[in-house]
Amino acid sequence: MKKTRNILSYLSFTVITLIALMFAGCGDKPEPKSQVVGAPSSPVQLASADLLGPRYEATLVEGIDFKKPGYPNFVAKVEGMSGYEPWGRWSQANLVTIKFKQPLPSKFVLVIVGGAYGPNIGKPIKVKAGTVMKEIVFTSDPFKQPNTHRIDFQLDAPVDTIEFSVPQPTQPPSGDLRKLGIGLTALKIEG
Repeated sequence: MKKTRNILSYLSFTVITLIALMFAGCGDKPEPKSQVVGAPSSPVQLASADLLGPRYEATLVEGIDFKKPGYPNFVAKVEGMSGYEPWGRWSQANLVTIKFKQPLPSKFVLVIVGGAYGPNIGKPIKVKAGTVMKEIVFTSDPFKQPNTHRIDFQLDAPVDTIEFSVPQPTQPPSGDLRKLGIGLTALKIEG
């Protein structure tokens, strides 16, 4: 009987110690960083992770610098763009969507700096804000000689999204799995 009590006391002590250690690990300590850049380290972080980060301060006139790793604070969502590269970013879909946190001015000039990939060079790229659609043509890739386009927009209703329709996204022969279309280095909105 005494032996049973000693075993129970030992087990109780062990369980209490383990519980105390578990609660001690639940403090406000930061979670260790994931080894994969930009990947959340747990499913709980996935919901709060900013997929457009790291964020930086900029105005609409200063615009989006696609040569930076993240996006400015005024951008709410981006779809159809690949990850950061030192020169800028490639589109990787038929449609690129940039959603802003606030509505754009009713009258503005959209300044686009970039180029196109392969069969998209020399083809019209549709640029849409609200119901207004314009076209631009990139005459080179974004490395050799980036093109700068200035498009005047006058909108009837507030919009918070700009879309680019890419005519022919194409997978490079290099083994890159993305389907590239346009390469952007900068996008600015001048009032």
